[in-house]
Amino acid sequence: MSAWSMLLHVSGFLAPAVAVGGVLAVLEWVSQSHTAWKTAVAWLLYTALATGVLMLGLVWLGRDGKLLTYGALVLVLGALAAWRTR
Repeated sequence: MSAWSMLLHVSGFLAPAVAVGGVLAVLEWVSQSHTAWKTAVAWLLYTALATGVLMLGLVWLGRDGKLLTYGALVLVLGALAAWRTR
């Protein structure tokens, strides 16, 4: 596998984590009027946790892209977002 192909695989694997983390950080910024720094920290927090969930799903289920992994991603990030905006 070439380096370019590996980069495309890894970016495709991390795309849901980055996208959902970004959406949640922007929604938190809109609802609570955070500064740009707090929004960036929130995006990093959401993205890191989402990446962990995706990695755990990959290790536990042996494959990427299982619906159970994406369901866990929604539940975990939803719980974190609810806790952060309580």
